Amino acid sequence: MMMLRSGWQRHGALSRRLLSTAAPSSAVTEAMERFQSVPKFQQYPHAFPVSMSLQEYQHKFDSLEPKARCTEEAVVLAGRVVAIRHASKNLVFLDLQSDGATVQVLSEAKHFEGRGEEASTGDKEAAKKEFRAVHESLRRGDIIGVKGFPGKSGKGELSIIPRQLEVLAPCIQPFPNSKYGIKEPEIRFRKKYLDLLTNPDVRPIFETRAKVVRGVRKYLEDRNFVEVETPMLFSAAGGAAAQPFVTNSRALGKDLYLRIAPELFLKQLVIGGFDRVFEIGKVFRNEGIDATHNPEFTICEFYQAYADYHSLMDTAEEMISGIAKDVTGSYKVLYPADDGNNTEQSGENENEEPAMVEIDFTPPFKRLPILETLEECLGEKLPDVNSPDSIPALLELCERHNVDCPKPHTCTRLVDKLIGHFVEPKCVNPTFLYNHPKCMSPLAKAHREQEGVTERFELFVTGKELCNAYTELNDPFDQRQRFAAQQQDQQRGDNEAHSKDDEFCVALEYGLAPTGGFGIGIDRLVMLLSGKSHIREVIMFPAMKPTDHRRKRRQRRGWAIRNAHQILRLKLSGHELGNYVSIGFIGSGRLAERIARDLIKNVAPQRKFSYKKQRLVSTLLASDPSEERRRVFDGLGFKTSAANQDVLADCDLVFLGTDVREALARQPTNSQTLYVSLMGDLPALQVEELLCPGAKVIRMMPHCYLEKKGLPKGVLPPSSWATVRGSHVNDQDLEKVMQIAGISNSVEVDENLTSWSIPNDQGLIHRFVSSMSDHAVAASKVVHEIEDDMEVEEVVADFKDTYTLGRDLGSGMFSTVFKAKHCESGETYAVKSIKDDAMTQEGCDVLIAEVGALNRLKHPNIISHYGFYNEDGKYLLVLEYCNRGSLRGLIDKHKAIPEQLAKKLLKQTLSALEYCHSMGQVHRDVKAENILLKEGEDGNLTAKLADFGLSEELQLANRRLQTMCGTPQYLSPELVSGRLYGTPADIWSTGILAYMMLSGLVPFDEAKSDTELFKLISLGAVWYDQPEWNAIAPAGKAFVQSMLDISPDSRPTAAQLLKHEWLQDT
Repeated sequence: MMMLRSGWQRHGALSRRLLSTAAPSSAVTEAMERFQSVPKFQQYPHAFPVSMSLQEYQHKFDSLEPKARCTEEAVVLAGRVVAIRHASKNLVFLDLQSDGATVQVLSEAKHFEGRGEEASTGDKEAAKKEFRAVHESLRRGDIIGVKGFPGKSGKGELSIIPRQLEVLAPCIQPFPNSKYGIKEPEIRFRKKYLDLLTNPDVRPIFETRAKVVRGVRKYLEDRNFVEVETPMLFSAAGGAAAQPFVTNSRALGKDLYLRIAPELFLKQLVIGGFDRVFEIGKVFRNEGIDATHNPEFTICEFYQAYADYHSLMDTAEEMISGIAKDVTGSYKVLYPADDGNNTEQSGENENEEPAMVEIDFTPPFKRLPILETLEECLGEKLPDVNSPDSIPALLELCERHNVDCPKPHTCTRLVDKLIGHFVEPKCVNPTFLYNHPKCMSPLAKAHREQEGVTERFELFVTGKELCNAYTELNDPFDQRQRFAAQQQDQQRGDNEAHSKDDEFCVALEYGLAPTGGFGIGIDRLVMLLSGKSHIREVIMFPAMKPTDHRRKRRQRRGWAIRNAHQILRLKLSGHELGNYVSIGFIGSGRLAERIARDLIKNVAPQRKFSYKKQRLVSTLLASDPSEERRRVFDGLGFKTSAANQDVLADCDLVFLGTDVREALARQPTNSQTLYVSLMGDLPALQVEELLCPGAKVIRMMPHCYLEKKGLPKGVLPPSSWATVRGSHVNDQDLEKVMQIAGISNSVEVDENLTSWSIPNDQGLIHRFVSSMSDHAVAASKVVHEIEDDMEVEEVVADFKDTYTLGRDLGSGMFSTVFKAKHCESGETYAVKSIKDDAMTQEGCDVLIAEVGALNRLKHPNIISHYGFYNEDGKYLLVLEYCNRGSLRGLIDKHKAIPEQLAKKLLKQTLSALEYCHSMGQVHRDVKAENILLKEGEDGNLTAKLADFGLSEELQLANRRLQTMCGTPQYLSPELVSGRLYGTPADIWSTGILAYMMLSGLVPFDEAKSDTELFKLISLGAVWYDQPEWNAIAPAGKAFVQSMLDISPDSRPTAAQLLKHEWLQDT
C-alpha cells in the first residue's frame, strides 16, 4: 500500500477534483497515485532557481575526463525526464532534456543526500530509502530539479550526479517514447508540444524560421527601411485577390474584415512621407487548406519610393539568395520532389525516403514574360485576355487542354488557370514571371511600353509562388477604373475579386511617388529552406478541422439511412415497398450513394433488386455532380442526371436529402409521388407529403404552403400540417387546411390528435405522419445493425445548429430583431424573434400574414425570407440582413435626402409595390421604418420593402378592405374615414414618404391629437409653400401631389408612377 505524500494531503481537494473528472483513464489514475506516494516533496513549487542551462552545462564541463567527479562543484539543473534506465536499486540513469539539449543524470545512492532531516543529519539509511522511493515514482515526462555535481560516466558521457532530486511538475498523462517519436499527423499538429518533445527534428524547423524572419528584418533595416504595424481589422477587404474573414464590431456597429494584406495601409504611409517602410505580420484568407495554404499565415511586405519592378527583382534576388546562404550554408538546397499535394497527410513517409530535387538559389534568377511564355506553351496566340468578350475563347482553350476552371468564369480566373497548368510547373529553380495582364493586377501600374499588361512579377520556386511585386499604380483615376472592373467580377460571383476602397483612392489623390511594392510568404520560404513540403510543418499551431467533423458527418448520413430503412420497411398507408417501383434521391450525392448501397445490402435482398429493370433512379443536384460520383452510381445500376424535372417525373417515391428548398423548387408536378424528408427537424421518422393534384409545394420545411390554380394561397404553421413538435392540430387549423385544399369536412383526425390524414377521394393525396410514440415503436421493430462506421446518434437540425444570434437591431410591437450569422457560411442575416408566451392572437395573425406574404413575394426590392423556426419558446423568422438600417435613419440624419438619391429609392419602393399589387397584396404599412437599405459592394443603396405583418391578400381583383390598421401619420383619407380601401392606400403612404424625403418636413405635424390628425388627413391638408420645396424640381412636386390626391380613384397606380417623367433619369 502506497503512502500519501504530505503535500498531497494538503492538496487533497485538488486531488479529489482531478480524480473525479469524467472517466479518467487507468494510466492517469495510476500516475496520480504514484505522484502522491513520495513524502517530503513540495507539490508544484513556485520557483526553482537553476545555476545554468543544460547548454551552458555541456559547454563548461564537456572537457572532463571519463569517470571524473567534481564533488566540490555545486550545480543546479532542471528539465524533463525523457528516458529512465534502472541499472540496479542503487544506480539509475535519467536523460534530462531542456531547451533542445540533453544531459544524463547519473543517480547513485551513495551520493544521494535526500531532503529534510536526513540531509542535515547525514542519515544514510533514510537517504537511501528516499532515493529508492523517489526513483521508483519517477516516470518519463516528469519535470525535475537536480542539485548535485558534474562528472562523467565510465563511457565518457557528461552527467550530473545528484545529491537531491525534486519533482517540479509530474506528467500524469502517458508520455510517448522519445526514441520513436509521434508519426501520426493528427496528433503531431493538434498537440504541437508533444511533437516538439518527442520528435527531435521538429525544433530545428522553427529555429530556421526564426533565422529567416531575423534575416529578412536585418536585410531591410540595413537599407534604412522602417518597420511599422498596420491594422489587422479593415472596414473594406483589399490589397490582394482573396476571400476575407468577416467579423463584427459592437462598438462601431458594422462588419470588419481580417486583413488579407497590409498593402493599402503601407502605401498610404509612403504617401505620408515614409519612403521606405515594411511590415512582417499575419494575414488571413478564407480559403482552402492544403499543402501550401493555411488560413492564417505570415508575410513580409515592403514599399520603396522612387523604385520600380526592375529594381525590386534585383532586391529579391539579393535578399532571398543571401538568406538561403546564411540559413543553410549554401545556395543549393534539397526539397521533396513530390510537393506534398495530399491535403490530408503531411510529413515524410516514415518507411520510405521521398525523392529530392536540388533547388539552386544562386543569382541571377531566370526571368520569363508570362503571356509570351504561355503562348509558347499553347502553340497559339491568346485573345485579348483583359476583355470580357474573350471569356468564351479562353474557356474553349481550357476545355481543349483539359484545364478545369470552376465557375464563375472571368478573364482573371481563366488566365490564371492556364498559367497554373502550363507555366508554373516549369519553374522549379527560382524563376521570375513578369508582365502580368491588367485583369490579374488591379493595383499594379500599366506597363510603360506594352499595352494591356502591368509592371508586375511573381517569383516561383518548385512550381509555387514565393513572392509578388510590382510598380505601384499611383494614378487615382486608373485605380478607380480597376476597382470598378473588379466589382464586375464580384457580381459574376468571384469572391476573390478586389473590393473597392474609396479611402485609398482619396489618399492617392494627394499624390503617391513612383513606388515599388514587394510581398513574400515567410512560411513558404521556410518550407523551401527546411526541406518541408507541407505548410503545417513550419507553423507552430496550424489550422485543423474539428476533431469530430468526420464523426458528425457519419452520424448525419447514418441517421438518414436508418430513417430510410424505417420508411421502406413500414407499410405506408397499406402500400408495401413493392408498390414503389421507381425511387429517387434529392440532395447530397454521397448521402444518396450510401442509402443506395445500404438498400442493396439490407432492405429487401430477397427481391433481388435489379435497379435497371426496376428503374430505381438516383438524382444528383449540382452540389455534387462530379464525374467520379457519376461513375459510382452507374456502377450501382443507377441513372444519374442533374435535371430533376426529367428524372424525378418517373419516380413513385423520392427521398429528400440536404438541399430541400432547392429540390422542391425544381420538382416536377407529379401528384402521385410520395416525398420523404431524410434530414428534417426530428430525430425520428418524418414523412413530408401533402400534395393536391396539380398543386405545387412551395416550401417543405419548416413552413409550407400550397399553390393551386383556382384556389386561394395561404400559409399554415407547422402544427397545421402535422405534429412535427408533438403539438395538437386544432379545429381552426383544420379549417384552414380544408379551405386551401378545396375539400369538404371529411378530414380524419386520430384519437390522440397527433396526426391526421385526408382520404384520396377527396382530392388531397394521402398524408402519413406518425406520432412520436409511433415512431419509437416502429423504430424498435425495424432498426437493424449498421456497419460500425455508420453507428450514429440522433441529430437534430435546429436554429441553434444553423445560426448564431448577435446584437439587438431593434424592437417592434410584437417582436425583436437580432443580427445573426450562419454557422457554416458566415453570412449575416436578420432574425425576427417573437416569444411564445407573449404571442397573442393578434401577434399570431401578424406572423402568419408576414410569413405567407414573404413566401409568395419574391422581388429584388422586397426583403427575402430564409426560414422559420419554433424552439425554446420562441418563433424565429430568418430574413435578409440590410446593412444600412432603415430609411427612417437616413431621413433623421439628412432631413431632406438629395433629390437624385430620393428618386432612386422611391423608384425601387414603387417597383416593389407594383409587384405586390399585381400579386393581389396590399402592404398597409408603408413607412420609412419599413423601407430597409442595403449597401452593395459597389457602394450603391438598394431599398427593400419589409414588415408584411399588416399586409392583406386581395383574393378578388375588385375586393377592398375595411379593417383599420397601419401607422397614423401614413394613413390614407379613405382609411381614416372608415371607407373601403385597397392598393391606393399604399400609394398615399408612399406619397407621405416622398414628401418627407424631399422636403425634410413632416406633414400634419401641427396636429395635437389623433382626432386632429385624422381630420387633417381626411381633408388632404398637405402644404407645398414652405421654402424647402423651392429647391425641388416642379416635376418632383407634381409627382408627390399626384400620390397625395384625396380621392383614391384619382391616384395613379404604382405602375403608372414608375412611368412618371420625374423618375425617367434614374
